[in-house]
Amino acid sequence: MPRLNFLLDQILCHHKEIWLYLRSTGDGSSESYGTSEMFAAFLGNETTCHFCRRATVDLTKHLACSRREGLGFVVLEISYAKQAQLRNECEKETRRRKAHHNHNRRSALIKAGGVSHSKSEIFELYQVQDGRCYYCFSELIDNEGKKSFSRDHVEPLASEGTDSILNIVLACKACNSKKGWASAGKFDRAIRRLMPQNTKDSLRHLRVRVAQFRQKIKRASGSDAG
Repeated sequence: MPRLNFLLDQILCHHKEIWLYLRSTGDGSSESYGTSEMFAAFLGNETTCHFCRRATVDLTKHLACSRREGLGFVVLEISYAKQAQLRNECEKETRRRKAHHNHNRRSALIKAGGVSHSKSEIFELYQVQDGRCYYCFSELIDNEGKKSFSRDHVEPLASEGTDSILNIVLACKACNSKKGWASAGKFDRAIRRLMPQNTKDSLRHLRVRVAQFRQKIKRASGSDAG
């Protein structure tokens, strides 16, 4: 998706208008997501520059207005009556940003070698883990009793980890969210500090089974290669 080198950073509400602060993301060559052309078109039609009071046609030109005032970001104004429309456009832009993030994630998988896991492998891993989180041993179900889990990369993709089943564990969504891009070892040490001993023992048995599962996968891969 085409991107402009600006990013909406802050929204402030005043008595009769709303002020939008957009910061520059550089020369546009960065992979970081800037303002999409659709959102920029909305800004161009509905906002004015806070300093020159002209319609927002070119964000780069209005950055010059802000710099003359000693600021490093564009300041735009929109009528308070258009608050609902602004909120709707911001929600659309958030969805575009998520799509861009997912695109980068897929690119990272390709960079990692293109090796991926299958649904059958995930199903088998779920059985091996007995439907329990690899990190906290909680049940991998939601409030309605349905399966609910995240596929966590033991070695993060950002650290050149692969998408192979050998690098995947199943975690509850809370643990996966907290872990972020940290390595499994680092996160595990942090979460185990306050964990009861009986839970630690159960986790140890779970991880033995996971290790055995990986060994089986490796042996199978070796046989196929032979």
